[in-house]
Amino acid sequence: MTPAMQRGIVTILLILSAFIGIVPMTKAAESSEGATYAYYEEEEVKQRLEEMPCLVKPKYESTVKGYLLGYTVRNREKAEGILGRTTVYFPLFEQYLQEHNLPDALKYLAVVESALDPNAVSPVGATGLWQFMDYTGRDFGLKINRTVDERRDPVKSTQAAMAFLGLLYERFGNWELALAAYNSGGGRVSRAMKRARSRNFWRIRRYLPRETRNYVPAFIAATYLGQYYYHHQLAPQYPQIDLQLTERLLTTEYVSFFRIAQVTGLSLDLIETLNPAYVRGYIPESQEGNYLILPKRVMPAVKDYLRLRELEGNHELEVNTPVYRYAHESPNWKENYFESIYIVREEDRLENIAQLLHCTPYDLQAWNRLTSWEVRRGQELVHYYPREIRRFRPAYLSPLEPLPQRSVTPSTPELRLELREDKAEVYRRGKYLYYRPKRHETWIDIAAKFPEVTLEQLLLLNEIDASQPTAPGTKVRIRRF
Repeated sequence: MTPAMQRGIVTILLILSAFIGIVPMTKAAESSEGATYAYYEEEEVKQRLEEMPCLVKPKYESTVKGYLLGYTVRNREKAEGILGRTTVYFPLFEQYLQEHNLPDALKYLAVVESALDPNAVSPVGATGLWQFMDYTGRDFGLKINRTVDERRDPVKSTQAAMAFLGLLYERFGNWELALAAYNSGGGRVSRAMKRARSRNFWRIRRYLPRETRNYVPAFIAATYLGQYYYHHQLAPQYPQIDLQLTERLLTTEYVSFFRIAQVTGLSLDLIETLNPAYVRGYIPESQEGNYLILPKRVMPAVKDYLRLRELEGNHELEVNTPVYRYAHESPNWKENYFESIYIVREEDRLENIAQLLHCTPYDLQAWNRLTSWEVRRGQELVHYYPREIRRFRPAYLSPLEPLPQRSVTPSTPELRLELREDKAEVYRRGKYLYYRPKRHETWIDIAAKFPEVTLEQLLLLNEIDASQPTAPGTKVRIRRF
């Protein structure tokens, strides 16, 4: 068969595959080897790289191109999964980057390290979102034993990574070199600098291990993916809302995932997904405290349970609710959230709207399929909020009986906190029980204070939408007598 005939057959196959959805025939660029890449126009990519804000100076060369093709052509499904997980982990990374006074763009390093998978393990044993080896993890205070591997803990591993990166930048004063040192160690980078007699990463590159040579190019490609994915028709695969609207609780107590599932109604699978550091299905007792991450809508139930268990002398309370392995096994698992609309005002920015709606800009970006954080006046933004804030009440308490409080002396700060919480006025007038909300309290906050009613019941009783803020001095109907 002649080369011309071969090229003709390849062209026919590409056209046929486009019709059946295998390789969409959109903009394409032809490489020097003659292969055609869907979704990739090389000159446009080069132009974007030149203009792209990046922690390191972008450079379009063969290794960068290889990673870009991996994201946009060869492994599109993997890239869409990474983009979806940004809504879970990027808000956390940005919080600690800001606390450590580090550049926001370092969040893309976790894309290179683990593809934003806290359970990722490399062939040499590096583990977690930030791919710590066991000895490096321990150097930065991470516990690694039979019950817990804090390299998988999103919070503690991120704190450790920020501390490590800060030290490396302080040592090298250059982010290309600091990133290379994060991958292979500061000693290797220092030796490569001596051999090359240069502090330029691209000049010392050939003296570094193979994986480290590709590390900065991989970071450039990950940064490009995060900023320009939509130009390549990539559709982020966002996780369920229970993985987005979460809350962290630092607890010193032992608690099993099985009991958390009973108290909250969550599936064991979801609890494990949110808390990958605990390898034996429970959070061990710890004086320093361990983080428990759960959907916001159920965290009040866990706090109720832990408080009541402490009042009972840390004896386990009897809980007989069923436990489900997977979410789809439980009844009404898809009906945990309301959908509402927020209309953008002239002065609004996405960050301010997210703060008002008790979510993150990444949540709003996911729910509305936004390609940037730019919003315009009159734009309608979909947002979600829980149908019910779950509370825990043991069988010996009636639905309206208040939860017992620990007895403390009036001089302790704990009592002062409880007294401040009790200052809000609750009173009966006519046929209704009323509550006067505090400043900045939302409908979700109010529902959490009154476990005898659901958020949906509050909204219906007050004939209002949850996106409308409450105001101090207004009267909120809680329930009818």
